[in-house]
Amino acid sequence: MNDLNTKKVNEVISTLHRIFKIVLILFIILLIYLILLINRELKVTSFLFIILKIISPLFIGILIAYLLNPIVNKFKKTKRLYSSLILYSVIILLLILFMYLIIPNLKSQIIDINKYLPDFVDKINIFLNNFISKVSSSSEFKINVKTIINDYIILITKDFPANCLNIINNTISFLTCTVLSLIISFYILLDFENFKNNIYILIPKKNRRRLKRLFKKIGEYIFMYIKGTFIVVIIVSVMSFICFSIFGLKAPIFFAIFNAFTNIIPYIGPIIGALPIVLLSFMISSKTGILVSISLIIIQIIENFIIQPVVMGKTMKLHPVTILISLLIFGYFFGIIGMCLAVPITAIIKTVILFIDKKYKIFNFDKIKIVEGRK
Repeated sequence: MNDLNTKKVNEVISTLHRIFKIVLILFIILLIYLILLINRELKVTSFLFIILKIISPLFIGILIAYLLNPIVNKFKKTKRLYSSLILYSVIILLLILFMYLIIPNLKSQIIDINKYLPDFVDKINIFLNNFISKVSSSSEFKINVKTIINDYIILITKDFPANCLNIINNTISFLTCTVLSLIISFYILLDFENFKNNIYILIPKKNRRRLKRLFKKIGEYIFMYIKGTFIVVIIVSVMSFICFSIFGLKAPIFFAIFNAFTNIIPYIGPIIGALPIVLLSFMISSKTGILVSISLIIIQIIENFIIQPVVMGKTMKLHPVTILISLLIFGYFFGIIGMCLAVPITAIIKTVILFIDKKYKIFNFDKIKIVEGRK
């Protein structure tokens, strides 16, 4: 009798626990919806972006100090001040070398693309006329399609110089922010352990050990992602530049960097990067278009099957569906930058959720993993 009552009580508790989970999920969805409504009405996101832009050198400085700390720690026999000075001297020299070699060439190549655009538009129009004539004999259809495509091309070509100028201005702003961040990170790096301990003082003692483990795990994710992404971008940039230069694509440095940075975005990034490059290469000649297309496919295969597994591994431990959803959400609110940061931020959110769940047993993710492992 007692066993029967205990079983019924356990079933009731289990049912209540399930109801609680459903209510909690609905509450989270409602909370997100309310935040989106408030953001739309009060434009909180734009205000937060201004604040983040102002204080970004501080956060970037902390991140740089965290990333460089393991390198400085390796120079055990050298004083921390001297090892930090040597490391930062190398970084500054590399930045100066980058600015001296790449930026002037990049600027001249953007000007060349701008000069080539009218000819590019004429070639597209000839190609479209021939293609539409083969597809349909309806004159109205031809006019409508041509009007839509021409309007779109004019919009792109009209805004291209301004967009390129914005890219250059943003690059200069980025370099200024980087210099400020390096100065801040240098002073933090000189006394990194004390800086880290001072942050932990703000956390209550009972939660300090757990949160240290959490921050350590998040830090490892960030470090591995940034290091891996940096290596991948350099390798893809170099491979793209070599291929584009050999096959006669105009502005090879510009398109190599563009291709490498769009590859940061999982799944859809390579498509975003490849489309304008392939289109432009076919406008030069069919041979150039075919060779550039083949080179992009080979670069993508090398990146996906050789570079990514070796350099990145499975550092983020995220399901493809989770990555796609995060890309859609971050892309909608924060554009291309949001899509680039979607994966590491989602990984951090996942780590925090698992940490909270482990402590408070809200969803019992650990038990779900055990059951899935047995299956």
